[in-house]
Amino acid sequence: MTEFLKAPEKLELMQETKQRRQFQFTIYENHKKQLFHMTMFGLTGAAAGIYLSNLLILKLFIALSAFSIAGYTMTSYKLKKWMKYMHKKR
Repeated sequence: MTEFLKAPEKLELMQETKQRRQFQFTIYENHKKQLFHMTMFGLTGAAAGIYLSNLLILKLFIALSAFSIAGYTMTSYKLKKWMKYMHKKR
């Protein structure tokens, strides 16, 4: 009888946990998208630097691309690790 009475609380807790997981996943995915866009912007800027024969622009945008690629790689690794952890928790 007590289990039956506690069922709504358990259901609410499960729903809250699911929403938190979905929120965390969305944060990781959005961060990856932003870093991907930054990488594309950096590569486009580097191409513009080559086209304009401007070494400063080229170096700045190559550095931006390198940092965003590193961030994308780290975020992808964290997401993959988090997904493994979440899978085990279920």
